[in-house]
Amino acid sequence: MKLQIEELRTMVFGRKKKNDKNIDDNFVPPKETKIPRTSDSYKRPIPKDEEVTETKFHPLNMCSCGTEMTEKRTVVFYEEDIIQKDGG
Repeated sequence: MKLQIEELRTMVFGRKKKNDKNIDDNFVPPKETKIPRTSDSYKRPIPKDEEVTETKFHPLNMCSCGTEMTEKRTVVFYEEDIIQKDGG
């Protein structure tokens, strides 16, 4: 059915003409130069003390199996708030 409709459209409206005026056979797209990045460039900087708006502690003393946690370490996460300057 779709094929028949497409054939009828072609018969009524004709085929699309290619615009040869816009085609440049000698056109070479510009080559993107990639700047090499270090692994540190993917890390965000630690915020300044005045930029920290809230500190939350999430203690973990027990494992989900009920065993007391003995080998603990502190991990710091920074969550950034999006500040809307336009008042909205």
